Amino acid sequence: MKKIIIVIMFSLIANVSYAATEKVYLKCKYIVTENRSTGSLADIFEVGNFGHIILTEILIGKKNTKIAVYRPFPDFDSIDQSFNKKIEAAVTKRKAEVNGNSYTALHKASFDIDGGKLDSIDRYVFTKTDNNWSLKMRNLFRHTTVDTNYIAEGKCIIVDKKYYKNIIKKGPTSSDLEF
Repeated sequence: MKKIIIVIMFSLIANVSYAATEKVYLKCKYIVTENRSTGSLADIFEVGNFGHIILTEILIGKKNTKIAVYRPFPDFDSIDQSFNKKIEAAVTKRKAEVNGNSYTALHKASFDIDGGKLDSIDRYVFTKTDNNWSLKMRNLFRHTTVDTNYIAEGKCIIVDKKYYKNIIKKGPTSSDLEF
């Protein structure tokens, strides 16, 4: 009998803390605001160019916040090639860096490939100001002849969980790019 009561009490406590977590699903668009890219791809990341959309899930808890970021590929000039294709996570669900009303997700990679070193950094900062969400993104990718380095910003809208899950599973369409 004691074991049953302990299990029931633990379940109630766990459900209360889970229910206290705020879940936010965002769809953001990003437009290049600063371009330091060099080489043959530099023109693609010209200031003012529309990149694509980004989907994110932010689980805001009292003790920690988790974030997942999904970004369709390809982007920029080849957006239509990403239509109706499953979206892979750019940042898997992990602990977010929280600074006031800003939530940051970071993905870093560095390794040797094809006789050269590859460095990649993607940083996504989602900020809530007066119930409006925005995105500031930094993309850095360097490998032998490719050097992309740009900052992009954009506005975000809150979407429901069903839409969020559906677009990740089935991929974006041209109508998903409209805000």
